[in-house]
Amino acid sequence: MGLCNSFVSLGRVVGPIWAGFVFDLNFDYPYLSGAAILFIGFLVSLVWVKVGSPTTAAMQVRRDIP
Repeated sequence: MGLCNSFVSLGRVVGPIWAGFVFDLNFDYPYLSGAAILFIGFLVSLVWVKVGSPTTAAMQVRRDIP
């Protein structure tokens, strides 16, 4: 729980700074960068769930049993 809170705090500090910087470049960039970060997080979670899925391990055990 401490690590999660640390990253939430980091996001609350870095997020507005980043958004303000890219807003000066173009009005749409804060929204696009937020969408890109969310999409990357979604892909990471898909890989994480697929690798650590308990159903995948259970299926492997079933294949090993004759």
